[in-house]
Amino acid sequence: MPVEEFWAGFRPRWRRPAGQARSFSTELLLDMPLKEVLCRFNQRPGLAQTFGQDFDGKIEQGGQFSYRDSSGETRAGAFTNIRIPKRIELATDEYGLISIRFTDLGASSKTSIQFKKFTEDEALWLASIDALLVRISS
Repeated sequence: MPVEEFWAGFRPRWRRPAGQARSFSTELLLDMPLKEVLCRFNQRPGLAQTFGQDFDGKIEQGGQFSYRDSSGETRAGAFTNIRIPKRIELATDEYGLISIRFTDLGASSKTSIQFKKFTEDEALWLASIDALLVRISS
């Protein structure tokens, strides 16, 4: 591709990702207190359990991270918004944008999760989301 097709002034021109924009939302009612649920998203061992082995990166707003998924492939992402104990947003290459809202119900908790991604294979994307939701729930 010629450089002039990609560059607009001093920065790269935004290109729409391949595939269709998809979204998926769900709510999980978990039989665990909010403190325990939050540990899965704001501490390294919990993030490794949720996303995959060898979780490494900065757990802070704007912090980038990487992990190895179940097939052994290295995946990446970043924390785009952290508002503990109410909300966390992550941008990942595997799942797309993940927006998570937490509600404390005392001995249990409610977690509302929305996924958004441009994808060419919606069935594969939804299957990976299902596996992630199982890991969050267990």
